[in-house]
Amino acid sequence: MKQYHTALSIAVLFLSPLIAHADVRITEVAWMGVSGVNGQYGEWLELYNNGTAAVNMAGWQIAKDGGAKPVFTLTKYIPAGGYVLVERTTASMPDPVPGINDESGSFSNSGLANTGEYLVLKDANGGTIDSLNFAGGWPAGDATSKQTMQWHDGEWVTADATPKAVSTGGTESNSGGTGGSGNGGYDEKESLAHMYTIPKVSPNKPRVEFSFPSNVYSGMIHDFVATAVLEYNYRPNEGVFDWNMGDGTVIHQTTLAPVPHSYRYPGTYTVSFSYRPTIDRSIPPTRIVDTISVNVAAPTVSVAPVDAGAGLEVKNMISTPIDISGWRLSVASGSITIPDMTIIAPKATIVFPAGSLGLSSIIHPTISTPTGVPAASVPAATVAMTRARSGYTTATAEPYAPLLLASAVDATAQTPDASVGIAKDAVSDVVPKNNNTKQIMLGVAALFVIGFCILLERLMARQE
Repeated sequence: MKQYHTALSIAVLFLSPLIAHADVRITEVAWMGVSGVNGQYGEWLELYNNGTAAVNMAGWQIAKDGGAKPVFTLTKYIPAGGYVLVERTTASMPDPVPGINDESGSFSNSGLANTGEYLVLKDANGGTIDSLNFAGGWPAGDATSKQTMQWHDGEWVTADATPKAVSTGGTESNSGGTGGSGNGGYDEKESLAHMYTIPKVSPNKPRVEFSFPSNVYSGMIHDFVATAVLEYNYRPNEGVFDWNMGDGTVIHQTTLAPVPHSYRYPGTYTVSFSYRPTIDRSIPPTRIVDTISVNVAAPTVSVAPVDAGAGLEVKNMISTPIDISGWRLSVASGSITIPDMTIIAPKATIVFPAGSLGLSSIIHPTISTPTGVPAASVPAATVAMTRARSGYTTATAEPYAPLLLASAVDATAQTPDASVGIAKDAVSDVVPKNNNTKQIMLGVAALFVIGFCILLERLMARQE
């Protein structure tokens, strides 16, 4: 009997940490952050220990993407019936929840997406303690009011934040996530009942969510996406979707899809988008309208042959990346399309060997955007105009000297002079106004007349 009690004590000793582990749950998530300036970065999670013993969580991890992407490593104990608050801290939001300093860190410089996450709480051995599989969208919480997602009476609800405190209107006795190991105090009948209930989602104000590349360039095609978000996060795919791109282009859709568009000129454009559910104008529609500003820049590059035409140098002259995929390069021996996913880093230079482009040599290259807007051409040697104190002189530039090319500039604005490499209008401005040759000829003629008059005067004097 004594041996039995000894074995039982050893079994309890080894199993008690596992039992305690199973009682730790994620009970509140502030995925939307807190109120105030830069409050969206002040995200936090609340852990609750529903067990009767403290748990050492040193080495435990909170991870995203189903546990594949760790975002925080825990270091402390959580007391029985107690809480631990895990805060995300950044330079712009160093203390999201003042007065509480349990666990804090940068969340691996990656916050919680407002569109949802698949969170997993793991112990030091990598075992799953709790998981919240909400990658398709959070079931509760409100980004506008900053009300958090809280576990209350067997379901996730939206309520005012209660960090390290009992959820609004109830206890944490049945707290827990979805998919964690163990039942963590769940009532089996209650858990089964809630498997077939629709989670509560707080109403939200209708809005429009825009999505487009961070760098938009003239003369290039970009995809623009807008989504109408109705109450209860409903996102319709059919209806009447109207676009005004701000440059005179109007687009009408009945099925939501990305809009490919190219701005011909740089500038700041206001893009407008509206949604209404039906084309029947006799029915008063609920119309959602929103706008966003789009900064369109000219992708300025320089191109020049190198190594006697064996290669082509392309330089990005601006401080943002340029994607030249699909641009058309023409040379004396033919033309090719720049390969897909060809991106030039900010202020960077790349060199294409002629052979890798399928060309025999690079002579007199011209380049144009996918929409056909010419960039420019660079001859093997260019003529530059330089100004001296005494007037204007011409000088030959170094061979293969690059020219700055604004790819989106209207090609009809100036007519390039192929022999000079600069615009004819510019040449007319720098040609000297004085004709030196004519002045010299007039001077010589004047001297000739003067000399002839002197000679004639002497001959007449001798005759007298």
